[in-house]
Amino acid sequence: MTSLSKANAEAYDTDKKIKYYKKKRDLLPVRVVYFNERIYLKCYNEADERWRIYRVDRMRSIVGGDVSHTRLPKEKKPEGLVTDMFEPEYFEYVTLRVKRYLLDDMLEHFGDYASISPYSETDESVTITVHVGVNQRFFLWVMSYGDGIELLSPVKTRSEYLAEVRKMLGAYPEYSQRSTP
Repeated sequence: MTSLSKANAEAYDTDKKIKYYKKKRDLLPVRVVYFNERIYLKCYNEADERWRIYRVDRMRSIVGGDVSHTRLPKEKKPEGLVTDMFEPEYFEYVTLRVKRYLLDDMLEHFGDYASISPYSETDESVTITVHVGVNQRFFLWVMSYGDGIELLSPVKTRSEYLAEVRKMLGAYPEYSQRSTP
């Protein structure tokens, strides 16, 4: 059994402008994580018995609290590659068509999780099959590579991804009014 001190902090709401609010949360701070240029605090919430992740730059007035003797549950290891700090909705083997100039970058991200094969003899692309955590952040990660990556399969995940792409294009009404080649 581990003894940890509880903590409370003010956090801010991102609705239009930064405004801090006080909300008492009895959290057990467990780990500080640096991920993608941000610092997060991973905590265990005794009240709902769930793991929580908070961005440290959105907190202030962190105050130590009572000592807890709660036995922390084991943290689940991800079943595949996770592209951000938050729990994916589900894990899935996805196949991506990736332009060769991105191959080094993909190997850095996927490492041993990836299976790579040529797309075709004449194409400058490869296919990468990888077990990933799928959520909106994964889709945004794919979008960040523009036309360098195409999500090929599975059909369900490709459809979800295309729905996100359509939402993004909806923010540009002048694009949808033009005819595409």
